[in-house]
Amino acid sequence: LVDLSTSRDPAVLKLRNEVHLPPPPGFIYIRYFDDKSQLPAAIRPAFDNPETQAVTLWGRYIAVVRPSDATSAERQLATRTMPKVLSHELVHAYVNGGLRLNESEKLPRWFQEGCAVYFSGSGGTEAAVEMNGATWTIYTVKDTREYREYGMMFRELERRIGKPRLY
Repeated sequence: LVDLSTSRDPAVLKLRNEVHLPPPPGFIYIRYFDDKSQLPAAIRPAFDNPETQAVTLWGRYIAVVRPSDATSAERQLATRTMPKVLSHELVHAYVNGGLRLNESEKLPRWFQEGCAVYFSGSGGTEAAVEMNGATWTIYTVKDTREYREYGMMFRELERRIGKPRLY
């Protein structure tokens, strides 16, 4: 359980202390799954994209998949990327948590994802290498072109209107 009014997550702190957006009341529930087969049927479609590590549903529920059969390099990569992934999802929960569902659905996708990328610092590319004798396996996690563009939109808004007006 995460209380957004006391969370020390960097993105949540920005939303609370710099943007001055009041945190929604109540808790955010984060559930970890070791495999996609463990996902309840109702949320399985949210993980259709093999790159998806976590999703925020219904404004209050974050589902995270941490495959238990991962190699050591994959686990290392997940350890490095998971804080920003969770921060990204907490931005969704923060912004949408204070809105009624029909209001949050009106926010365009570029705004939803751009806001999450902008405040969490998520995105970019991370890599880990596993060496087995002469064989090297490179594992990467990278954002999609779509997410890069959403983040760029928010950075462009900041450039054009400044942080105070954007916030």
